Amino acid sequence: MTGALLALAAGVASPVAVLLGVVSGTGGGVIRDVLAHQRPLSLVGQIYALTAAAGATVLVVLTDARAPAEAARWIAIAVAFVLRLLAIHSSWSLPHPSAKSSNESGRPQQPT
Repeated sequence: MTGALLALAAGVASPVAVLLGVVSGTGGGVIRDVLAHQRPLSLVGQIYALTAAAGATVLVVLTDARAPAEAARWIAIAVAFVLRLLAIHSSWSLPHPSAKSSNESGRPQQPT
């Protein structure tokens, strides 16, 4: 969320602020995992980046709506935290491409 806050303070457009929030949140998680000698969660199908996107989006929307800054931060943190807990508890993950829908090059097959 820090990336989104810094972007908004710099005066960038809201979608760019969300993108920077996602990049900084996901990048920080990757750095943490690499330093801990673990495979980064965002690379193993976890919805890590999606929860960061949800939190950053909530933060940007509330900030654009002129909500109190402290409240906007805490609400955005709560949204990301709850989504992450739900994802862990419910074993949510991103879909994996099936062997039927791709050829050897990894590209989707064209309909004939």
